[in-house]
Amino acid sequence: MGCHLDFPDHYRYRGEDLRRIQEAASEAAASMIVTTEKDGVHLEDFPLFLERVFLLRIAMEIIPNEKAFHQWLVGRLDLPAEKTSGRREE
Repeated sequence: MGCHLDFPDHYRYRGEDLRRIQEAASEAAASMIVTTEKDGVHLEDFPLFLERVFLLRIAMEIIPNEKAFHQWLVGRLDLPAEKTSGRREE
């Protein structure tokens, strides 16, 4: 079993946060602590803690058709295509 703790994006961890994470992992009998590589960067000030953390690499793949993605995105933003692409649609 495990647990999940939320921290804001770009959060700068403090020693008390690491204690909270370790306590939660211990109470949940978690066999590991996992965070994203992106958040792992914010743990570099705590190398001993970071040694015990597994970093998860997350990759995103956008649909293979760039034009279709662009059209979808423009539709979601409710903006004319010419203002978002930097060029006019012909």
